[in-house]
Amino acid sequence: MPPKKNFGPCAIENCQYNTSKFRKFTNFAAEKAQKSGTLSKLEYSYLIPDQHQLCDHHYLLIVEPNRNNPNYSKINETFQNLQKTEKSSELKWDHIHLEVLDDKVCIPKQDFLNLVSNIEYLQKNQKDEIFEEITENFETINENIENINENNTSNEIKFATKLQLLTLVIYSQQRKFGNNPEYDPIKFKQMIEQNEPKLIGFFDELVEGLIPKTRSSYNQEEAKKSIVSFCYLFAGLRNKFANNYKLDIGLHLASAGTSYKGIDILSNTGLIVSSKTVLRFKQQIVEDHFKKISKYFNENVSYFI
Repeated sequence: MPPKKNFGPCAIENCQYNTSKFRKFTNFAAEKAQKSGTLSKLEYSYLIPDQHQLCDHHYLLIVEPNRNNPNYSKINETFQNLQKTEKSSELKWDHIHLEVLDDKVCIPKQDFLNLVSNIEYLQKNQKDEIFEEITENFETINENIENINENNTSNEIKFATKLQLLTLVIYSQQRKFGNNPEYDPIKFKQMIEQNEPKLIGFFDELVEGLIPKTRSSYNQEEAKKSIVSFCYLFAGLRNKFANNYKLDIGLHLASAGTSYKGIDILSNTGLIVSSKTVLRFKQQIVEDHFKKISKYFNENVSYFI
């Protein structure tokens, strides 16, 4: 194996990516970045070929931003196919490239000028059939862009945002509507997806990421129950008033004979509430029980006379 030559650091200011893999920003890399339009950005304009090194993340971001991006090649294929048609073979279309980002479509300046030049040429020569053909191709491009935007929109929701939405759903179910926690995986999945459409598929993502498919069917189903518990814990970490999950565990342990010292040890890990909270809630249950009995007799005393 040849000796490693690039040890960093990354030339990007305030780079926070922890990696041991670095690449040299060569002249060839600079040409690729220039063609993709990333080198023209102010934040990368200071990079010097054959002098600076980049971490693997920034190298791919700057030099090869369209790697593994089927949307980019799909749109540019439209121009390439247009070049192959007989009617428009007089003009060059296959060198025009579009780059679809999350909220905009970018085209290099020279490609834009070439596109305008081609359109002006067609206008002067009044080639209606070619215009019709180009219109059809641009409709295809617009459809591709719309599909890409839809895909980007569906993928925009970050994991942190999904946890926030999950917390809001759980909070609403327990605090606003007074529903009990739902520990059945199927019903839990239905509950969060029906109350927040943006969470559709979120539970399945957790299952896919946390439960190996090599487990038996029984163990997979049991593990799904643990994921439901984790969801309630996540919600409790974001908002301690979101649900009573930690309190339910504490009451269960207390009823099973766990000492208050043991409960406090688990409380320090963040898994359950403290023994004081458990004791206070048990006292509240006793008081509420007597109040309910008294209320019942006050409302129904005439029936016993």
